[in-house]
Parts: sequence; C-alpha cells; structure tokens
Amino acid sequence: DGFKAQAGQGTELSKLYATSLILKSETTLRFFFTAPVTATCNGVELEVGQRSGQYYVDVIGIAAADLDEDIIITINDGVESADIVFNPMSYCQGVSKNSNDQELKDLVAALYLYNQAANAYFQEI
Repeated sequence: DGFKAQAGQGTELSKLYATSLILKSETTLRFFFTAPVTATCNGVELEVGQRSGQYYVDVIGIAAADLDEDIIITINDGVESADIVFNPMSYCQGVSKNSNDQELKDLVAALYLYNQAANAYFQEI
C-alpha cells in the first residue's frame, strides 16, 4: 500500500491516460497520452511512439532497487509543459486491487518482493 497513481496528470491538450510495465530483458515503464507530446526524463529526450492512434513514451532500464522510486517525465504538447510523476509500484498496486487476472496479480506481487529484496541487498553493501 502507499503507491497511488495520480490521475489527470498532463496538459490541457494531452493527458496521461494509462501506464504499463514491460518486463522483458529490462524493466520499462510506458506512459500513454491522449495527444502527441515531446518528453524528457532526467534531461534525456524520450522517443515518442504511436500505435493505433495512441501516443506513448518509454522509460527504459529501471533497476530492481528503483521500482519503488518516483519517475518524473516532463512533457510538452506544443503549447504548455507539465511534469508527470509516476511510481512503477503504483502500477503494481493498481493491478493488485483491480485485476481479476490471478497470474498478473502473482507477477506484480513477485515484482514487489523482488524490489524489496533488491533494496535490502543494496542497504547491506
């Protein structure tokens, strides 16, 4: 508990409307927007993708120990800018509370435990 997503983030023209975690060889957090944007994270420009009328940006390579840390991206819709704050564990919490898919719930529970183990490991060294 304690990782809540902040709804309605974005600009007047482009709102954050969904997020997803991609768990392949590295952890990626994908942000979906209602309209085209440019975006940066920690001063690095993010590539904007489009698929089926959806606009998205990816933050790639999130370390296990950082899954409980806020990710801040700055978007610009061509008129105004806004900061988007999201925590990967917020996605996990949303799945845990709202999904009926038990395998997905088990996956996010394991991801949470993985994050906690990584935090404990790095505190010891």
